[in-house]
Amino acid sequence: MLQEKGRDLAKKMGEEGACQFSDGWLHRFKVRHGIRKLDISGESKSANLPSAEEFVDRFAKIVEEHNLTSEQIYNAD
Repeated sequence: MLQEKGRDLAKKMGEEGACQFSDGWLHRFKVRHGIRKLDISGESKSANLPSAEEFVDRFAKIVEEHNLTSEQIYNAD
């Protein structure tokens, strides 16, 4: 996806063909910008279900107290 976006940007800038978006370029870009894949697993990384349930209850209460509609609530998933 980064390589494709790089090509699109180069094309929009009139630099199409001037840059090579190779696998090596992608690797160096990721290293330079600290982009890496993280594998999160294990007990210490698992969800805290009681806290999640408490959040759902608190969130529902806030929505009700402020008479919010679904259009007023933003989901950043």
